[in-house]
Amino acid sequence: MDYAQDTKYPITLAVAKQKDVIVNTVLAGDARDTERVWHDIAQNGNGEFIPIPQDGGQIVTIETPYDDEIIILQREINGTVIPYGPRALQKHTESKTQQLSRVAATSPASASEMASFINKRSKATSEAITGDGDLVADIAAGRNDMAKVKEEDLPDNLRTMKPEARSAEISKQIAQRKTLAALVAKRDKYVAEHRTKAPKASSFDRVVEDTLKAQIKR
Repeated sequence: MDYAQDTKYPITLAVAKQKDVIVNTVLAGDARDTERVWHDIAQNGNGEFIPIPQDGGQIVTIETPYDDEIIILQREINGTVIPYGPRALQKHTESKTQQLSRVAATSPASASEMASFINKRSKATSEAITGDGDLVADIAAGRNDMAKVKEEDLPDNLRTMKPEARSAEISKQIAQRKTLAALVAKRDKYVAEHRTKAPKASSFDRVVEDTLKAQIKR
């Protein structure tokens, strides 16, 4: 930000806002001048200011035998999200799906942790994201009925299908999500058995993970 030819952060934040991108800031250490600027960036970026120790703290990651399979399946599940409703809601749902995809790209452990969080929240409804706007989740949970969804609220790919094909597509995606839920249940059991052996400490990974979980609920 201090380079003569660099783009100033207010401009970057304005572009991020137009693209519905949340900007978080992480401060390692206690530099007061930097803290003031980081607070301003987070506030204007609709994000969170995250202070952590200078060394990042002790990072504790519990890897499981199911992580690699979960990250592959989670990427597929992200593709089963079917945004519907008013265009603004569809755009918001697409944005949340993209956020999950970015988390899934970080590491198998992080991806499986996020999958666990969503599955615990949704239980039998087989949600892939938090909040409203996903047709597959709403049908699975009984919050909506395929026959009652207006044509104008459907995404373009479903509009071209016949009613029978639409229902078949929804059923296929629900079944795929249940496969992920079963795998995540095995992963959670493994983590619970090994968590007591892991040292407890604050870390960059944990703070960022908690922040993303809260923001995905929006």
